Amino acid sequence: IPTMQGGVATIRPYVDEFIAFATRNPELQFLVTKIGCGIAGFRDEEIAPLFDAALDVENIILPLSFVKIIVAARSERIVKDKIRGSLMAGAAGDALGYEVEFISRRAILARYGERGITRFALHHGKALISDDTQMTLFTANGLINSCYLHVEPQNAVTQAYIEWHHTQGGKT
Repeated sequence: IPTMQGGVATIRPYVDEFIAFATRNPELQFLVTKIGCGIAGFRDEEIAPLFDAALDVENIILPLSFVKIIVAARSERIVKDKIRGSLMAGAAGDALGYEVEFISRRAILARYGERGITRFALHHGKALISDDTQMTLFTANGLINSCYLHVEPQNAVTQAYIEWHHTQGGKT
């Protein structure tokens, strides 16, 4: 796998080709070295992600440092996917219930039938969300900002709430 003629993007197709070859030839075993991490000057953190798919190929043995980086990245992706899923599910539930948020159960059943509301009520083709979802998303944004800006979470969330207030037409 050539590593001296360009950046990580130029190495990726060669790694992909290698992984495909190894997959087609399970009778062979491949011991991967830390390619590109010597005289080519790349760091493990740059090269290891290229071998993500190789982690699942039994006849490819990766350097331990690559394995640790790949596993950590996969774990991070799983956590982020769960967070995104939770936010999306909360927003969908909020949008579904938006039309009936302050209506009694009896009134809901009278209007929508014995199963209650089962479809989004669309307004100009869009389901509306309440301030519940807005505040959830602005809270999440504040928490993300606290990590990236290296500030206390309560300060970043407070700033996010001020920004939310502005979206509602509020002034400071």
